[in-house]
Parts: sequence; C-alpha cells; structure tokens
Amino acid sequence: MFRLSVNGKGNSRMPYGGVHTLLGALPATVHPAPADVAVVGLGSGDTAWASACRRETLSLTVFEVSAPQPKVLWRLVDLVDLGETRHLLQDPRLRLRIEDGRKALESREDTYDLIEADATWPETSGSGNLYSVEFFAAASRRLRRGGVMCTWAPTPRVAASFRTVFPHALADPEDEILIGSLSPIPFAPGEWATRASAAEPYLGVQRTRELLDALGRLRPAGPVPSTTLNRDLFPRDEYAVP
Repeated sequence: MFRLSVNGKGNSRMPYGGVHTLLGALPATVHPAPADVAVVGLGSGDTAWASACRRETLSLTVFEVSAPQPKVLWRLVDLVDLGETRHLLQDPRLRLRIEDGRKALESREDTYDLIEADATWPETSGSGNLYSVEFFAAASRRLRRGGVMCTWAPTPRVAASFRTVFPHALADPEDEILIGSLSPIPFAPGEWATRASAAEPYLGVQRTRELLDALGRLRPAGPVPSTTLNRDLFPRDEYAVP
C-alpha cells in the first residue's frame, strides 16, 4: 500500500478503495446520466477515477493546483502495477487541468452534471477555499439542471455550509458524505443499485459491494446543523476555531 502526502500530510492512498472511492462513485451512481463530470483536486486519482465509473460519462475534467502531481502518479505507475491509476491517466475522457479548481469554476462558463470536491483535511492550510459557503455557491452555478455536487463533510460546519447552498441533499448515516442539488434528488435505491451493478466491470467486485452497501445507507439529509458557517473571510474550520 502507498500513501500520498501533500506538504507532509497524508492525503490519500493506493490501491484505490474506501471513502475516496465512495466520494466519486456515490454521486456518479445517484445521478441518472452524468455525461460531464468535474473534480476539484487530483490527489491519488481515486475520487476522479471512481467518478468516471458510469458508461454515460463522456468527459472527466480534473483540476489540480499542484503541477508535479500528475508527474508523481506517472512515475509511480511506471514502477508499480497500479491498474486503476494507469487507467485514469490514460482514460481518453480525462481532461487534466493544472489550475486552481475554484478559480476555474468561478471564471469559466463550462457546466457539469456532477461536481466533486476531493476530500482534504479541514484544518489544512487553504482548505477554507473548498469548504466555504461561497465555494459551494460558485460550484452550484456550474451545475446543469438536475446536477449534483458531492463533498466530504468532516465537521458540522462543513455540513451546514454545504446545506445552506443546496436545499436538497442525501447523506450517509454519519453525515460525512453529502450529495446536494438545487432541485429535488429522486430517492431511488433500486435504480441506484442497478447502475452500481452495471459499473462492476469498472470498479471491481469488492468496490462494487462497498458501493452497494453505501447506497443502501443513503437517506435524505436531516435538519441543517445548527452551527456557525465557514465563510471565505472566516474559514473557521481551517483555523480550528472552537
């Protein structure tokens, strides 16, 4: 097993699996046909790879602010047999952009069926740019009708900030993965299971089982947490404010 660290802090791991895979595959399965997908953050590529598990997906745009990141992954797959990572890097649907993902979403007119903010620790420097009300609002403006966004919600503030923007949301029982939309999200466990099963050749048997289990635990999100919000001018989680 390999761990990818950014600035000395553990970021993700390889081979793929676990929460990063679910962060990509869950919203891709919930959406009926995510033709165009955007992921903010490359990391190990796990979330991006899983986000492209549907046959209906035609393009996968991944924004990464760290220019050496793709080079690191290419060097690794040249040394170690990591099939999923190589598949992602060679996927003809992949459009890898070395630029700030938030800035790109705010400045470009491109729209998407699914936008994914790859998980980062909330106390990490700069994380406020990906966990603020303003960021989620900027992403919402790039969603097509019926589009969904997914985020890791490691704190009540992240959950509340996300839910402030997206009135319709699904959550796992721990409220750590949130899938939100500006319009109602059909609650269709049977259809989700069918889509997940169709993605098994891509995800593999074990990851598909984990996906099906996670889909079975999805539910409409409960009340918005009663707490302060993360704002651009005061990203409380980033500063570890009590």
